[in-house]
Amino acid sequence: MLNGIVGNNFISNRFLRFSTDSGVGLDPTITTVGATFEWISPDGSISTGAIPNPVLDQTGAYVVKCSDWSDVSRLKVDDDHLIILANLHVFTALDRLDCYTNSISVLDVATLVSMTTLYCQTNSISTLDVSALTALTLIWCQDNNMNQTNVDKILADLVTAGANDGVAKLAGTNAAPSAAGLANKAILEAAPRNWTITVS
Repeated sequence: MLNGIVGNNFISNRFLRFSTDSGVGLDPTITTVGATFEWISPDGSISTGAIPNPVLDQTGAYVVKCSDWSDVSRLKVDDDHLIILANLHVFTALDRLDCYTNSISVLDVATLVSMTTLYCQTNSISTLDVSALTALTLIWCQDNNMNQTNVDKILADLVTAGANDGVAKLAGTNAAPSAAGLANKAILEAAPRNWTITVS
């Protein structure tokens, strides 16, 4: 049994955690140079590899242990029936996160300061803090049913973060920004920021 796990209970902040509402079609992928992984399924069985072997096919809570989280550059868990994706702070050098087309309601990416690319569209994410993500230049967050306050917050965060030449998609089922949000959108789109932004 892994240290930090009692039975099937996740109790350590050293591990990535995710939960699914279906075991059908799970195909998470981690991009790494040399790190090793153990994927602990809801029944306690273990898969190994950056692409889990054996494949994951259970409904419920999974825990992922890694030999070196700093060696991971990309996490791909799109369309994997996720309802929870937690403890993303374990990644210290993550460049890209693909978690679109799931049912995630809470996504904490605030510590992923190396990330340049975030695909989190088509979920149920109510709020997102990207204010410290100074390298972020591509964010697709459309179709999350966000209210106006939270759309405004993302636009303000992108202004604060300071990156140039980015792309942000915040339209679809999200609310339209307020006048303050549109003012931040204009700041981002103008030189020298030169962002391309779509909103509802």
